[in-house]
Amino acid sequence: MKKDRFLLDVETTGFDKEKDQITEIAAIVEDSDCNIIDKLDLKIRLMENSIPSPGALLVTKINPFTDEWKKEGITPYEAVQKLKKFCQKHKDNKGKLIFTAYNASFDKERIAQLLKVCLEDFEEFFDKSIFDPLNTARKM
Repeated sequence: MKKDRFLLDVETTGFDKEKDQITEIAAIVEDSDCNIIDKLDLKIRLMENSIPSPGALLVTKINPFTDEWKKEGITPYEAVQKLKKFCQKHKDNKGKLIFTAYNASFDKERIAQLLKVCLEDFEEFFDKSIFDPLNTARKM
């Protein structure tokens, strides 16, 4: 039986999980032949008290201060609701997704924190298993 893969990536305003925030969530679902089945791209407006690290802005090439970002950006709560709907659409028969991301531990912490702030539980969305292709490549 072929199984679809769920891949997720987040961009943030820095590395400090206590003060930095997610600025973008991107997710794709692909089949076992690497064909994209569905995708999600969420731009998240900065919260008033958020001051991005200049280094993070250079790395991500995201400028959350532009009029376009302010117009297209949604609140963190709206982002969680859209992510939740996307995840529910693609859950496996156990009702959960395997969290797959490059540098997965970083992205998992950020997503888990965002979900918690929005009164959602990471484990309702994702299996406890985490797959990080970058870790696998490093072991080769």
